Amino acid sequence: GADTRAYFAVVVADTLLAPPTANLLLSGLRVDVQFLAEALAKIGIEAEVTAVSPYKSGGDTFTRTTISAESRTQLERILEQRYSTIVETIATARQLSGEVVRTTIDQALLTAKAAERAGFLDATCYEDEIEHFLQGAIGETTKAQRIHISEWSSAQRALQQPYRKRHKRYVAVVSVEGAISGGQSRRSPLPLPIIGGAQAGSDSISYAVRQVERNPRVAALVLHIDSPGGDSFASDLIWREVLRLRTKKPVVVSMGNVAASGGYYIAACAHAIVAEPATLTGSIGVYSLRPSAEKLFEQLGVHTVTLSRGAQSGLFAVNERPDDEERTIIRRSVFETYDIFKQRVRDGRGLSEEQLEPIAGGRVWTGVEAAQLGLVDLLGGLPQAIAKAQELAGLPIDAQAPLLRVRGGTALIPPPFPPTSPETLNALIKEVLRPRLLAALDWVALDR
Repeated sequence: GADTRAYFAVVVADTLLAPPTANLLLSGLRVDVQFLAEALAKIGIEAEVTAVSPYKSGGDTFTRTTISAESRTQLERILEQRYSTIVETIATARQLSGEVVRTTIDQALLTAKAAERAGFLDATCYEDEIEHFLQGAIGETTKAQRIHISEWSSAQRALQQPYRKRHKRYVAVVSVEGAISGGQSRRSPLPLPIIGGAQAGSDSISYAVRQVERNPRVAALVLHIDSPGGDSFASDLIWREVLRLRTKKPVVVSMGNVAASGGYYIAACAHAIVAEPATLTGSIGVYSLRPSAEKLFEQLGVHTVTLSRGAQSGLFAVNERPDDEERTIIRRSVFETYDIFKQRVRDGRGLSEEQLEPIAGGRVWTGVEAAQLGLVDLLGGLPQAIAKAQELAGLPIDAQAPLLRVRGGTALIPPPFPPTSPETLNALIKEVLRPRLLAALDWVALDR
């Protein structure tokens, strides 16, 4: 069987089969946006967010109890575009009308037989019947050629391998996967927004880019980005390494599922940007997230005595709310960083402020829209990005040419989860409550 995502991935195959008792759960697309303000308030934690516009809504998760009008409009637009892409792809691949595809999807749970009648499958059969099915499909004239199915490990030995030319120079690929952060790339066990999951560390990515710079056999770099952004300072450090490299070797960006906010920041100075039609990109903007655990400390009976020097020593103190002067300082920092972000984009993409501002401010675009707006150059995937890099480097356009994948190293992130000692618990609390200046996309998933 298959859900919407799995079916969409395989629908372009020549033949689709399923066991007769399988189900197709083609339930469409759904976006769930969680808002934590009320939940955080129950444990005495608040958050203050300063964003460059209402469209830069990543911080809404921590400060609101429902979605803003701007965020709803943006998500509705993206959702409709992605859904239309799914419908159109299925309709084209299965030679059906868009109306039939939408009606069938609205029926949700389809048995394999019902899916076959609707044209979503070619036939139903069990795995042990596939050979017989294919034998009948090839026709009477070639039945002497007995169809036999074997495991890929043995079948691949019977395939004729293409002749591999020797290459003196290569295209290198560096991947930026996960939220952008400082330090080394890592995978955090914390099931939390922003600091959980895969982390693309600026040190690791910068080291990988420098390896590409030093290697005389590398003619060009493809920077593959699948990141919603993250720490704005870490994004700028990666941007600087990409900018330095582009003065010596061609740099082409290949965008994956998402390359937005900080993910777009590091892409802006590339010689060319290639995006998938459904890539989420743009989100050019910044916001600050400043947690306050004042009420939590009160509930826990934690009493703090503060001794300080300097008028702004408590700017990022989590045991008290910021005052108006501190809010002004944070707001100034956010907009200064935003101005730098826009300057990077203007310089890299050759856009004027008048062209950029209406499409910036945290607004998110699909790859198709971004191409129309001048934020990306080509629509396609990694193969198209590699071909573009070969072209810019003066190499033969060769889809079979070997690639050099360059990694910058990874690390485990402390503290362990769940915390195993008071020290690791304290480190965890500090990490969760640390104020941040972020260039990050909303933490939502467009799937199901």
